[in-house]
Amino acid sequence: GALTSTQIGALTASGIGGLTDSQLAALTSSQFSALNTPQMAALTTAQASQLATAQIAALTTAQLSGLTSSAIAVLSTDQLGALSTMLVAALTPTQVMGLTSSQTSALTTPQLGAFTPNQLGSLTAAQVGQLSTTKIASLTTSQFQSLSASGVSGLSTTQLGSLTTTQIGLLPASELSGLTSAQVGALTGPQFATLTPAQIGALSATAITGLTTTQIDQMSLTQMSGLSASQIGELSPTAIGSFSAANVAAMTVTQLSSLVRMQLRSLSAAQLNALSANQISSLGDTQVSNLTATELNGLTSTQFGALTASQIGALTALELGALTSTQFALLTPTQLSGMSAETIAALSTSAISALTTSQIDALSTSQINAFTAIQLASISPEQITALNNAQL
Repeated sequence: GALTSTQIGALTASGIGGLTDSQLAALTSSQFSALNTPQMAALTTAQASQLATAQIAALTTAQLSGLTSSAIAVLSTDQLGALSTMLVAALTPTQVMGLTSSQTSALTTPQLGAFTPNQLGSLTAAQVGQLSTTKIASLTTSQFQSLSASGVSGLSTTQLGSLTTTQIGLLPASELSGLTSAQVGALTGPQFATLTPAQIGALSATAITGLTTTQIDQMSLTQMSGLSASQIGELSPTAIGSFSAANVAAMTVTQLSSLVRMQLRSLSAAQLNALSANQISSLGDTQVSNLTATELNGLTSTQFGALTASQIGALTALELGALTSTQFALLTPTQLSGMSAETIAALSTSAISALTTSQIDALSTSQINAFTAIQLASISPEQITALNNAQL
């Protein structure tokens, strides 16, 4: 005769594993409901794949918890679709992680809506990438915020583009750390405008390179404060050249310190002129020497006056020679003191001729002694009279 529920419940794991497909299919609802958690765990993947949708739908949460991830992974989309929202909510994070791409894609909107934050947080990048834009849009605030950084990294550019500005704003900074450069570049203007300084600061060095010139140009002063020196250092010269003059003016000393040769040379006249005297004086000696002659010539008198002796000393004779006569005349005794004897000796005769009598008087004995015969010959009578006894 047929096995009773008590007898069914007494079957060992090997006994369960030995049931044929037809025997499993023949189990009545009362017999099937008698299977306990360990017995469900004993079902093979082959057996799990043959369970009727009615049997799947009749599972208790305890029975469902017994199914292995491997058994869950072989369920057809029809079998998975038979799970009620109550059963879906009972899936363990490990079972959720075991869902295949086709299974994840087949989840209905109500089933996805039944996912707990822990379940959403366990979704892999590949699984998140299978969710339709409609399903993504259906996620509640708590569900959306529970996506992991790995999960967020799985969003396609299409999925990202479908996110509302509210959803973008809900993403914790830690979850944005997994975005790729392509994903960052796919953010629309309104979406990008929603990002907080913390969210922008969380973007990886690789992801930050995905910023488009349009995104950079529209960056607010508040958002600008979120960029780290290392992030700025990763931006291309074209990207640096896309910052508004206002944003360049808002750069901190630390942010400015990250700019390298080609980035500095990409600055427009408007961007460079936006720098304050304090910002100019904070530039490293190498950074100042990396400025082009055009950029140096474009410095305002206030900016030029802010250059330190050390910065002036970092300029080559060729760079100093490219200064305008007006700029050369602005050099203070302190700034002139930064020039080495070697640099002085390499200055062109026109540069020497541009020195004012006050500047001549401020030169040290070693600097005067560095003058070459050709340079001395170019000195005007007025400059000669400016030499003091120590210099002579």
